Amino acid sequence: MRPHPRVEEVALFAILLREAARHRHLDRDAHLDDIICGPDSLSMATLAAGGYFGEKEWRLAELLYYAAGWQVVYAAEELQANADYLRAEAVLHAYGEKGKRTRALWAQPYIERWSEVRASISALETEGLSETFGDLTRGAERSYRQITGMSWEEMDEQFPPDDTDTWNEELLELLERYE
Repeated sequence: MRPHPRVEEVALFAILLREAARHRHLDRDAHLDDIICGPDSLSMATLAAGGYFGEKEWRLAELLYYAAGWQVVYAAEELQANADYLRAEAVLHAYGEKGKRTRALWAQPYIERWSEVRASISALETEGLSETFGDLTRGAERSYRQITGMSWEEMDEQFPPDDTDTWNEELLELLERYE
């Protein structure tokens, strides 16, 4: 009997793969571009992928971004044949919002615990792992308005928007110094 990775490990890895692909983070520096150009689209998942992924993971994120479902199943079969069970199972769950099931015999162990992994993915998402920082900020603003009764205009007066263009320019200069 072959060892299975833990359900939670598969769920976390599937989220990292899915979010990297969803936000077109297809190499190790992609999230750095978003720090400058679109920080609201970053999440804990995309930042973790940027720090954790190696060449194999980036290839899988690229596959998930471009490929059809059958190609993802084929890649998972190849991973499974090479005893890379974590990546094989995670890539099936990372495809789209609900994952990509297959009835193939080689995938039977993954399908048997499909609902467990999906429940773990859901639990991690409930914790905000894949929530973008922009969505978290907007949620916090809505909650604050609800509690205080402030209008958007009153909030803008009390908390003026940052000068993000200046901040982005400073960050870009800093990153260029370290290239």
